[in-house]
Amino acid sequence: MARPKRVITQRDFSAGELREEFLERDDVDLRKASLRRAANTYIGPTQTIAARPGSTYLPIPHGNVRYMVEIRPTASTVFALLFLDDRIRVVSESGETVYQTTNVAWTSATQCWTVPLGSDTIIGHPSSGIFVLRYSNSTWSYGNFEFAEGAGQTTLQPYYKFYAGTKIDPSAYSGSITVTSASDIFTASMVGTKIRYGEREILITAYSNANSVSGTVASALPPCFRLTVSSTENINVNDVIIGQDSGFNGVVTSVNSATTFSVLTVTNWDGPTVNEKISSPQVTQKVTAKTSLTPQSSSFWDEQLFSARRGWPATAEWAAGRLWLAGSSSKRNIVAASSVRAANDFEVGVDDDDAILRTVGQDGTRIRHVIDAGDILFLADRGLHYQERRLNGVLTPSNFAPVQFDERGCSSVRPALVERGVVFVEEGGASVSAALLDGNVYLTWSVRSLTMFCQHLIVNPVALCGPPLAPKRADRLLMVVNSNGNIAAMSYSTMLGQETVGFVPWTTLGSYRTAAPVFGGYWLAVDRDSNSQTQRRIERVDFDQYLDCVVTENPQSATAAPHLIGQTVHVIDGDNFIGTSEVLTGGNLRESFQDVLSECEIGLNFQVTAEVWPADILEATTTGLRTPRVFTLIISALKTRHIEVLCNRDRRQLGGYRVGDDLSKPPPLRTALYRVPVFGRRDHAVLSIRRSVPGPWHILTIGQEVEA
Repeated sequence: MARPKRVITQRDFSAGELREEFLERDDVDLRKASLRRAANTYIGPTQTIAARPGSTYLPIPHGNVRYMVEIRPTASTVFALLFLDDRIRVVSESGETVYQTTNVAWTSATQCWTVPLGSDTIIGHPSSGIFVLRYSNSTWSYGNFEFAEGAGQTTLQPYYKFYAGTKIDPSAYSGSITVTSASDIFTASMVGTKIRYGEREILITAYSNANSVSGTVASALPPCFRLTVSSTENINVNDVIIGQDSGFNGVVTSVNSATTFSVLTVTNWDGPTVNEKISSPQVTQKVTAKTSLTPQSSSFWDEQLFSARRGWPATAEWAAGRLWLAGSSSKRNIVAASSVRAANDFEVGVDDDDAILRTVGQDGTRIRHVIDAGDILFLADRGLHYQERRLNGVLTPSNFAPVQFDERGCSSVRPALVERGVVFVEEGGASVSAALLDGNVYLTWSVRSLTMFCQHLIVNPVALCGPPLAPKRADRLLMVVNSNGNIAAMSYSTMLGQETVGFVPWTTLGSYRTAAPVFGGYWLAVDRDSNSQTQRRIERVDFDQYLDCVVTENPQSATAAPHLIGQTVHVIDGDNFIGTSEVLTGGNLRESFQDVLSECEIGLNFQVTAEVWPADILEATTTGLRTPRVFTLIISALKTRHIEVLCNRDRRQLGGYRVGDDLSKPPPLRTALYRVPVFGRRDHAVLSIRRSVPGPWHILTIGQEVEA
């Protein structure tokens, strides 16, 4: 007597491809919404499976593009900024180059950063410096980023005491001077940089040795005085001295005797008056005598925070009306925020509009990225921090106090901004996680791993691509570009973290190198072979294409596909596959396609695969849990022409013509239910649905008919 049968139907594929360890976990709900294997699929808002979008080739001049970003210099203009090894290129949505620099050597363009500020785009690189790309009246210009000028010919840039406690000794108050130190602190790389003595600048012009450099004083250095008091017993070097009446403020440089000490002036260059009371941290007494001195050896000095010697900012962001510069090779956990007066004004002070200079995290922490995500996020290699600003109003030097909300670290891969959060690659490159604002009443930051159950799809990522600022589609893509040239892609429709989402692998005939959200969609940089050379192409993700690196051209043209010389291309007319051909040296196709009179899509094919988990456990009333046998694979397809099915070792082609079809036309797109017998009995059946012929391919449900 034949056993009764039942159908187990899967309608939800939103969890993507899971790790092979789920093979025996038929009891887990996550497995019931996932695939055993996938390739070049796209899981849309309805959680069904479709072929991933193809890509359209953009005829941008060849170059080793490493990083792409969208910029909006005016309210009505949008451009893509492309970083190559030797230049920066600005292109329009059609791929036309509207501006490019020359002789800009980016040693590693993947580590550069951009901060759009209206018509200015600030560009930086940790080893190259800070620059500005400016757009004015349809004209582009490019040059060095200049910090604002302050009073007394000062430069309002960030300074830092890298040698706290080490003294320097200027030879004079003005003009060309010599600066010496008893410690070995000077290097030849300091030439062209500035140091400050008593908060007045000295431009280093020449290097003599580790103890001596030459420099030019920007404006006179603050004077030094020898003060006589009743006793110096409670006065120490580096004490701050304040005058009661004159407003004098100075720093003790040395204690000379039982009644005299030397000070370097900070405010009121006339010094305290005789018989004026002065106060130090421990004592108040009268000045009985005052003598002017030559510049004194003092530790009250600092040097440029960012320079060729100290390294340039590793990351930057515009948030809370300030330009944030963070990290350098010399001070990895430093954060410098401009004043609210101007983006290039970094004058530190105590007023609300003054600049901010602080460290974030413990010593040794390396700040990787600063992100404006409502709050300001500081993502470091040893922890994630945030500065609350959603509820706190104006951010000032007095209330700047970042809080650590997670201990895991962030890698140097540029994060992707998403709704209410940011996606980042964890330090080590093995996982991708999302920092999200969660909560019903009080929103707090938390971190959620996105790749715990699909770890095999993450291979040392080199780039992340999130949704565009103004998407042209309701659903959104998140792409992880791996170092092996593949992509792990996720699609979601509401907010990341509010629905079950998973990754699926994308491959192409070549290697993906980076991806970016631009012009409401997504651009890819892909290495492809052409004319016996590997060349980097720029392509646009196109949901209307069924091939990669597509050009629309008449296949009979003498230059139908010059960008794919030597490759075997597929030709599609609309959604109908016509045939394949090799591209010859001139760019023409070997096959003539004489019957084709119109333009067609010419590009590279990719195979689509969706392999479901076999029904391994079945609950039976008589025997409890047992392993069932799969008899039939049932496929519900939507407007699909060609389907290839592999059941164990049996391969079948579905679709095509049926009785009564018009053979003078392509086979129609069918919305149909297909039943495929499954032969053989395996411990774990192979049930794979594929697309080998380019064209529409959309699977709604997959059912398995098993013994009941």
